[in-house]
Order: sequence, then C-alpha cells, then structure tokens
Amino acid sequence: MNIEQAMLDPTNAFASPEDVFNEQSLTRDQKVKILRRWEYDARELEVADEENMSGGPPDILD
Repeated sequence: MNIEQAMLDPTNAFASPEDVFNEQSLTRDQKVKILRRWEYDARELEVADEENMSGGPPDILD
C-alpha cells in the first residue's frame, strides 16, 4: 500500500473508513490523517450535491 497516495485519495486505497481503522500497517496518526481527508472529500461532495453538481450524497459517513 502506498501510504502517501492513500492520504491523498483514501477511497482509492480503501473500501470503507472501517478498513482504514482496521489497517494494522498504519500508525494512529496516519489513520487520523486519512480519515480526516476522507471526511473532507465527503463533505465537499455534499456541498456539490446541495448545488446540484453531483449524483448524490455520500452515504459512507452515515
């Protein structure tokens, strides 16, 4: 796994946030950074959805 790439695009490296949490090769700090990026990206998609710019809100954070 390329950790730097996972931090830039978590959805490309992991199927779900739970997979990040369960990944043994990552440090706590790396997991936090990846999950924060995932959240940021999901929130950006929500904003785009509110502005009718995407296909739908991300259900993964629910």
